Amino acid sequence: MMERAYEEELVAYLRGQQQLPQCEREELFSREEYEEIRCFLKNFSGEKGVFAYVHNYMERLLLEVVIVDLQIARQYCCFIISEMTKMSEEQERLFDRYCSDTSFQMNRERQKELYSRYKDKYRELHLSNYDNCMYFFHHLYYVQQKGSIEEILYKAELDYLARGWKNLKEINLIGTSPAEIFDMPVKILRACNSEWGLKLLITREMRLKITMFYERYPKYFWNLGNSECVRRYVAEVLFQKDEKIMEKEDRKILNYLCDTELDRATYEKCIEYWCIRDTIKSIYRLRLLPECDDESWGHLFEKADFILFYMVSAREYVDCCMKKRYYLQWRRMEWEQGLYRIFIPQNVEDVLMLSNQMHNCLWSYIDRLGQCEMMIAALERTDKFAGEYEAVLEICGGVIRQAYQKFGMELKEVQKEWIIIYAQKKGLEYSAIKIFN
Repeated sequence: MMERAYEEELVAYLRGQQQLPQCEREELFSREEYEEIRCFLKNFSGEKGVFAYVHNYMERLLLEVVIVDLQIARQYCCFIISEMTKMSEEQERLFDRYCSDTSFQMNRERQKELYSRYKDKYRELHLSNYDNCMYFFHHLYYVQQKGSIEEILYKAELDYLARGWKNLKEINLIGTSPAEIFDMPVKILRACNSEWGLKLLITREMRLKITMFYERYPKYFWNLGNSECVRRYVAEVLFQKDEKIMEKEDRKILNYLCDTELDRATYEKCIEYWCIRDTIKSIYRLRLLPECDDESWGHLFEKADFILFYMVSAREYVDCCMKKRYYLQWRRMEWEQGLYRIFIPQNVEDVLMLSNQMHNCLWSYIDRLGQCEMMIAALERTDKFAGEYEAVLEICGGVIRQAYQKFGMELKEVQKEWIIIYAQKKGLEYSAIKIFN
């Protein structure tokens, strides 16, 4: 048992954060059981150490935890942990700060001995054999503080929530159960009892969203624990939206993430791609880019980045080039006869609209159109509403290089015949295309 004079001195000096004079430090650590601390102090420089000693006091175990932090002005602290003691608010704040610092380590065998000794004597404390000793000390202290939120959560085996609840907002501080404290089902709290789970419970609004997410999409909810990518997408993307119901695209993305293991770098690239895709869709109302498919994400990202560049950064320049070429040359290629007329795109938006409607890769020609290396002509029906196109022609150097319907399908006979007449009228060569031979 500790001598009372020693205990008073220990509390007076070690609980404080002031530096101890050498003589007082030597006297304080003169007992044999503190030899390891004295050795630590003699062989230091810029290190951290934690030491724990169990004492029998009135047939109960009393744990003395000594923190030595040589990185912060030679700081020494001592915390007494037992069911008979309670720290002050200031001491608890300091204790919590140390317990969140996992760089403090103690002898692994000593930690196992402490765990076994307490577990055998106090099974009602629901102790776990943590990898880090600071988590063990946090659990041991707070689970013995009757009526505390930590006691409730530790006894419900919600250790991450017990350590992190103070970072959560708008919780019920007088709740007597985990469900009352967080106002959500315990089964959801158990699924979110992790480092990533805390990020999904920060605000009341997010807790309502995760509850709704569980009720509506249980398949995705249970994948939160299995996939970091699913967790990140839910927390960083889905929960930042105002919509209460997931869009079709979100479900496709979550299905992909549930079925595919992506490393962090690839996931970051996917998020960047999806953001660009959503920007194109929301601002320009164009669905140009594929969803999750077998194409490599690198290729998809290049495609999205390319489109966004020419729709935002270089759009004014390309529009100017295309309009200038239209009035100098391209508009002479417009023609109408019978069922069809020729439409010539005059700007970037025309090209992207046409690419979107024709479901082809016309968007990838924007840079060549801006440099006037080629011309695009669309076959439009005269007996239907304006803007309904049936085929697209690529014309380069007075030659029709390509001609296809939607989805890259071959032309119909009536379309072929009309294009041949058009080519002859405008002096274009068309024999390079097999379908005209």
